[in-house]
Amino acid sequence: MSQRSNAFTLIELLVVIAIIAILAAILFPVFARARENARRSSCSSNMKQLGLGFIQYMQDYDGRYPKAGNWQVWGNGGHWVAGVNGSGTDGAPGALAKFTPPYTATAAVANIQGGALYPYIKSTQIYVCPSSRDGQKTGLSYGMNCTLAAASENSVESTTEVALLVDEAYPTDAFFWATADGTASDQLTKAHLEGGNVLFCDGHVKFYPYSRFNAGDNATDATAGATKTRTTGQPRFFDSAATAACTFN
Repeated sequence: MSQRSNAFTLIELLVVIAIIAILAAILFPVFARARENARRSSCSSNMKQLGLGFIQYMQDYDGRYPKAGNWQVWGNGGHWVAGVNGSGTDGAPGALAKFTPPYTATAAVANIQGGALYPYIKSTQIYVCPSSRDGQKTGLSYGMNCTLAAASENSVESTTEVALLVDEAYPTDAFFWATADGTASDQLTKAHLEGGNVLFCDGHVKFYPYSRFNAGDNATDATAGATKTRTTGQPRFFDSAATAACTFN
């Protein structure tokens, strides 16, 4: 009587490999989504802590927001993150990004510790989204609504609807350009499963799919920019004459 070998046959090995491949194809996307959801939660936590920093800052500065920190044209301090005073030309010293197409990033690094918000935050890591494409290099992932630069909190009629910080798409330059100008270039990131987080003036953070975000190239009204003011279910960037003009400050 002949004895059967204990080794696997080629067919058996191929079946096992096929089963493993099928399981991997099913589970890897699930693991990837779970990991990205965890990163999105971490990003949301970062923005909530930054929101508390804004509130504390305004309590100390007569209810006014800090300046928005345009990385191309700098004022004389008081920006939520610091920068180098530039000449106002494209790619001025200290700029994180150029402000003419194709809006490419530069090699500059954000001066977080020199910003007006840092004394209330005391951590540079909070300024970086874990899924940010360039935040790990520049030290910054979020952009402040430019219409709120140095504005009074009383000028914001609905703090639950007006965006304060945006989880910005590449390249990030601290300054979220979101005026009624339909050609505004800044965008919400798609890093968190085709969307990103938005911090509102009342301190709450909400995730938005990119398709529902109403600024920049994704605005539906390129002429009057109506989607940037009052559109049901979407974030707004200003709601009174006091915060309607976005300037480089």
